This record gives sequence, structure tokens and C-alpha cells, in this order.
Amino acid sequence: MKLISFKKIFIIGVLVLIFGCQASQKPKVNIDSAKLQQHSFLKNLANNKPANSYYYFTEAQIKINAGDYDLAADLTRKAIEMDPKSSYLKLSLANIYLQKQDSKSASKVIESLLAGNPLDVEALIIYAKIQHANKEFDTAVQSYEKVLSLDPKQKNIYLLLGSIYLEQKKNSEALRVYKQLVHNFRGSYAGHFFIGKIYFDKKQFGQAERAFNKTLELESDLLEPRFELLKIYKNRADNSKILQTYQEILKIHPESISAAIGLGYYYYSSGKKNKASEIFENLGDRSLTGSDVLAKLVQDYLDQKKYNELIVIINGMLKGAPENSDLSYILGVAYSSVEKLNEAVTHFSHVSPESNFYENATIHTALIYQETDQLSKGIEFMKDVIEKHPANSKYYLYLGSFYEEMKKYSQAIGIIQEGIAISPKDSKLYFRMGVIYDKWGKKNESIEAMKTVIRLDSKDANALNYLGYTYADLGIELDEAERLVRKALQFRPDDGYITDSLGWVFYKRGEFYKALTILKKAAKLEPQDPTILEHVGDTFLKLGDHKNALKYYQMSLKKQKDDKTTIQKKINALTVQNP
Repeated sequence: MKLISFKKIFIIGVLVLIFGCQASQKPKVNIDSAKLQQHSFLKNLANNKPANSYYYFTEAQIKINAGDYDLAADLTRKAIEMDPKSSYLKLSLANIYLQKQDSKSASKVIESLLAGNPLDVEALIIYAKIQHANKEFDTAVQSYEKVLSLDPKQKNIYLLLGSIYLEQKKNSEALRVYKQLVHNFRGSYAGHFFIGKIYFDKKQFGQAERAFNKTLELESDLLEPRFELLKIYKNRADNSKILQTYQEILKIHPESISAAIGLGYYYYSSGKKNKASEIFENLGDRSLTGSDVLAKLVQDYLDQKKYNELIVIINGMLKGAPENSDLSYILGVAYSSVEKLNEAVTHFSHVSPESNFYENATIHTALIYQETDQLSKGIEFMKDVIEKHPANSKYYLYLGSFYEEMKKYSQAIGIIQEGIAISPKDSKLYFRMGVIYDKWGKKNESIEAMKTVIRLDSKDANALNYLGYTYADLGIELDEAERLVRKALQFRPDDGYITDSLGWVFYKRGEFYKALTILKKAAKLEPQDPTILEHVGDTFLKLGDHKNALKYYQMSLKKQKDDKTTIQKKINALTVQNP
């Protein structure tokens, strides 16, 4: 089927990520130099002569400092050859591999160490961190748990282990680990903080509040526990504590944007509009000299879909910075998200061409005109934009789409060709051209346009699918159609529309049982699509199963929004045959 739709703010976080658990980031493990004297190979240094294990080890350290990890690894391996019982040297080699981001080699070294001494805590820690960094969470958990059973004074391991349990949503296990942490390290504010987070998630707000207050008792200038306490106080509608907490945060950290925004909205909601306006206007002024205010608005409100709050806040900020185009753009997005489209268009129009958001604002406006069927107004708008910015080929794409919606295909193609003259390698323009030609009934031209898209971008799943489906629907080039659609599925294997295309290829070949299996999968992936449902019905009909054919035709009819004539005829025909 064709797819054509258009900061010491808080150290706790640092502790949790002490090892860097992103998939793309490999662990770097530094060995405590204070422990060097614990290792036999460093003990009688005065008696050592050049070219012994310590000589190679020292040379390796020099190479590490110079960033030459390959040679450092070679030298460390030589040191190990001369002192094969040294666990420290092997740990050092593993560390070098990790600095090279070669966790596989590091793992092999650590595994050999643990084979000789499975209770080597340092090796276990490194091994667990490698597993953690590689997202091998189950094995990392086992290793961390073993480390703590051998040495319960490994403070950071509790945090790392707890973080995995939290990520796996095993809150009871995480709570157990953090309680062990605060039992063994009574001054661990991080442990109390995470205990509070878990109790909050369990909606045990009294225990959560006590844990967060304990965190602040241990570290009084932390902000995060206060923000967590705010959630509890808001849940209780405890206005006096809400106000008190916001004021405490701003006293400790007067530059806190989140606290300022939150206090401003609190005043607004409490009917203290003058106090709210003062805060919002100040934030608007601050937004002119840095992007931190805007980033916080997006992160805390736009991304969280708190559109109505965002509208109040930015309208207040614009009084302090009426010329801030970025604020106008974000406000336009918020209005658009709550279906106040006229207000959205108004604020998008206030975005200056010099703003990084100008293009987005223009496209948003065009889409609003299109969605509200104001096609003529949209055309005039895009013509004016193109007159001012003739070198931006994206604008031609949207103008062409307006003509396409009006079924003025000749004008639409003309506009798209103007865009191609500006950006001859813009595959999106060729794709649109192919769609327009298809709607115009010019199948050959549509096929050539889609071939051009694929030449420009061989991974364009939409074009691969479109061309494959077109061949199938025409009953031509069915082997090529299958190849194109299967390639599209490599990029989007769970796409119902592409799956439908593959099923349709088999239908056209007359392989109806295979087609039915694939088309039913497509209908499961996209149960609201009338065309896919109709295809399933067509296949049942070919197999002589009139009952199921009628069932799927009727399902398709209910989902059909446009022309229902064809599907109704199929239903009528079956009804006559099976009264």
C-alpha cells in the first residue's frame, strides 16, 4: 500500500552515571594509585633493573599519558609476560583496553583474572561495569551483588546496582539496595534521595517526604530533593509549603529557571497576577541573552505537553521581551497543540526571518491552512514567502501541495519543478512529484519520479514501497515489485502499509494463501485502514470464502472516509449471491 502522508546543583545524578551507562559510551576504569604497594611486583623497586616488568609497566604509563594506548597495551603485555601472577598488571591492561573502547579485550583479561581468583573484588567491579556499560543488565546485577557480598563497603556499587533495578522497574529490589547503602553509610544523601523517589512512585508520600527531608538534613543546599518535595506538596495542595519551597530554592540558587517559572505560575494560579507578571517579564528579558530559559520551557512544558501552562507563561514572558521570535514560535506551537489555530498563526507570523525557527513557523502555518481547508489562503501565503525567500526549495514543496489538494495537478507539477531547479538533488521534491503524477493518472511519469527518488536515496522506504506497490497494482514487474517492497521492509519491518504492499504483490501473482497471511498481518498492524481491510476481503473472495470476504468489506466500509462506492458494490454483490 502506498504511504503518502505528509548542574553542585545535585551530584546524585553524577554518581548514578559514574560509569557512563550509555550504549555508545564505553567504561573507563581508573585504578587507585594508593593501592600500588599492595601488589608484589612493585615491592622491591630498588632491586629492579631495566627491561623487567616494572620497566615495561613504567614505559606503558608514559605512553598512556601521551595517548598512545596501542603501544601502552603492548608494553603492559610484555610486563605481564615477565610477571604473569601480577593481578595489578592485568587490571592495568584491562584499563588500557577500556580507554581504547575495546571492552571485548578488556573482558577477556578480566575473565582470565577471575578464573584464577573469582573473589578478586577489583576485577569483579571492572567486569560488572563493563557489563553495565554494554547494557548486559542481568549479568551486571549478578556481578554487583557478588561485589557487595564480598565487600559491603563499596559505596558506589550500591548506586550503580540500584540504578539498574530502577531502570528495570524493579523498585522493591532497588529499595533493598538503597536501604543497605544508608545502613552502611549513614551519610549517604544519595541513598536517602533514591529511597524517597521509590516511595513517591509507590504513592507513599509520607515516607517519601521523610526520605527527601533526610537528604536535605545531610546536604542542605541540594535542589533536587526540594523539587521532589514540591510534587508532594502540590499533590496535597499545601500552598504554604509550596510557596516556602520555591522561595528556599531561589534563595539557594537565584538563577534557577525552573523555580522561577514554577513560582510565577503558582502566583498566577493563586490569583496574584501582579507578582506572576513581574517574574514572567523578568524571565522574558533573560530569554534574550541566552537559550537556557527557552530550553527549560521546551523540556519542562512543551515536551511534557503542558500546553495551557506554557501559554500562560510565555504570554507573560512576551511582555518583557515582545521582540523574542523564539518565544513567539514556542507559543504558536502550544496554541496549535490545543487547537487554537488562529492564535497559532498569529504568533507564527511574529517569528522574524532571522530566527532559527522561521522556516518551522512558516511550515506550521502552511500546514494549518491545509488542515483547515483554507487552500487559497495557503497558496497566497506560500507565494508571499517564496517571493521573499526564493532559494528555499522546501517552500515550493508546500506550495505545490496546496495545488495538489485542489487537484490542480499541472500547476502543482510546475511549482515542484521550480523547486527541483533550485535543489536538483532534493529527493522529497521528486517524491511529491511522483505522488502528484499518480493522482493525475500519469503512471509512467510517477514511476520515473519514484525511480529518481531511489537513485538519490536508496534507503527511502516510502519511495521503495510506493514504486513496488505501483508495479503490483498495475500487475507488472512483480519480481521487481517484491524486491522493492522487501527492501523497504528492511528499514521499516513493522510498517503495516509496506506489509500490505508485499501481500498485494502475492495477490497479483495469484498466490492467495501467501497473500492472505501477509495481508492479515498488515491489517493487524493498521486496523483502521480501509484499503488494507478491503485487500483482505479481496483475497478471501478469491479463495471462495464469501463470509470472511463480506466481513472485511463491511469493516472497510465503516473505516472509509471518502468514496464508498467501490466497496459498497462489492458488499452488494456478495449480499445478492448470499442472501
